Amino acid sequence: MASDRLTAQGAATPTHIAALFCAALLCIAGVALAASPAGAVSAGYGTGKNYCAQYPGGTASNLSFDNVWACGGTTTGNTTFDAPGRGVFAWQCVELSARFLWAVDGIWAGPNTGYTEGAQLVARIHALHPTIAVGSPGPGSVPAVGDVASFGPRGAVDAIVGHTAIVIAADPSTGKFETLSENFTSGGGDGAPGLQYWQVRLSGGENGRVQFLGGPQRAVAGAWTTASWLELLNSSPGWALRPMVNRGGSSGSTVWKVASSGTAGAWAVGASNASGTRGVVWRAAPTSSNWAPFAAPTGPTGTQFIDVSTAGKSAWVLGTGKFVLEWDGARWQNRSPTTLPSGFSANAILAEGPSSAWLVGGLGSNPASARWNGTDWQLVPAHIYAGRGFSNFDAVAAIPGTAELIAGGIRNAHACEGGEPMAQLWTGQHWANMSVPVPRATLYECNFEPAPALDASWFSIPGTISGSTGPVIYHRQGGSNWALASMDAPPSTTYFALAGFADASATSSWAVGQYFVGAAGSGTNYPLIEHWNGKTWTRMDAPPPTSNGWMTGVSVIPGSCEVDAVGDDSNALGATNYPFGAKYC
Repeated sequence: MASDRLTAQGAATPTHIAALFCAALLCIAGVALAASPAGAVSAGYGTGKNYCAQYPGGTASNLSFDNVWACGGTTTGNTTFDAPGRGVFAWQCVELSARFLWAVDGIWAGPNTGYTEGAQLVARIHALHPTIAVGSPGPGSVPAVGDVASFGPRGAVDAIVGHTAIVIAADPSTGKFETLSENFTSGGGDGAPGLQYWQVRLSGGENGRVQFLGGPQRAVAGAWTTASWLELLNSSPGWALRPMVNRGGSSGSTVWKVASSGTAGAWAVGASNASGTRGVVWRAAPTSSNWAPFAAPTGPTGTQFIDVSTAGKSAWVLGTGKFVLEWDGARWQNRSPTTLPSGFSANAILAEGPSSAWLVGGLGSNPASARWNGTDWQLVPAHIYAGRGFSNFDAVAAIPGTAELIAGGIRNAHACEGGEPMAQLWTGQHWANMSVPVPRATLYECNFEPAPALDASWFSIPGTISGSTGPVIYHRQGGSNWALASMDAPPSTTYFALAGFADASATSSWAVGQYFVGAAGSGTNYPLIEHWNGKTWTRMDAPPPTSNGWMTGVSVIPGSCEVDAVGDDSNALGATNYPFGAKYC
């Protein structure tokens, strides 16, 4: 392939991925620089799916990061962030990287910055902004999510002009990372946007270079390619990525829940799929920017860790099959019940301290709870609901400053149809039913994911209200009564679901989950983070992954600004599920 720019006609004949190992990837920034200084472009410009369509022939792809969308189509000539020249295909790799740097980081990398090729972008921006560090592949050096990378020249990219891309996922434990770029597809060569996968050799021997692995679901060993990246430490505004080590290798791992305290730090639990399912724990110290694996007994074969709760220096972990662990600040203690009825099932755990904790779930067809008394668990009767079907607690939360608890779930569910929300208040002496309105057309189905979510002020169940695409949401403003609340669905959403709430104060709460765009079987899941300011819920740009991902838990540290969230990326970096964490402060 010639080193000239792709024209719109040339873009219609893509090069296949196999040819990328021997053919050039075309990506330059245009010698005919246009006069588009940063001062003429408003801060944050370049975000949103409609950006691409303002240019004739421009269309937004289904790929984005931090609300910066990769463009495609037939556009030729200059755009705001790149000046390839008249008649030349517009959506080059430089265009997306330059647009991202401006829209998200406020760094002008468009025309008049003095570089002409994708391979030059990192070095040139560093020269203009020396305080921005440059990373290079090698032992212990892997790009972070939100960094912008340059590749080549030569190797898997063009031998003259190289390539540039945005890092959207990275695993420092394996050296693998994923990029998003224009003019480099996953399997179709040049001319359209796509995702790419790369490998840093952490053992050394290929310092300064990365190996191209291809696109999604591919494990092709490709050419080693020179690479560097701007260490931007970027994520969505206010959020910082808190990387998590994948505990299951190529089989993947899942993170279910997170809990935080000022003294115990943040804890997350889930399951590894490698060599049979087993429970896994991650821990992040209060001052750490990363999640680290934390050794813990894994329980019987097939155990998944499904919930975690902290109190002081203690962390309590619940696994399937009523497997319970307590970290007492120095070592793990097995707190699995020995005296509870065999039919008792536990779905959630709440720590009150080293001598007190709660399990909630069900016994037979009724909701049930048990309390740790310092030596064993004792069954505590719950309010029983009349009628057919089965009733179960799915979540439990403490009301700050009191001895009261709230447990919530579904009552009178029958054959995965019907069912209504229910919540009960622990008064300090007994469980009492709470008033939860049941709107018309509410329907709970057991195949919805995730399960009901609960905190002291918020409660949601999967289901529908006529005209809504989301869950049924309730707000408790004191006492034992719940009122219906609303949350706007993200744009173009087919449906959305919530997996967890966390209250920071009366005027600050967080909710996380997922939203789905597209048709069943072909659409995409996206992570969802919402913030309550005391009056309304506002969606925040979630940290990566940008697609096929979801948030599974959120926690706050009372009295501080810290918020911890965790989630999963499906089919990222070759793993079935890839866990990630994020921190807000």
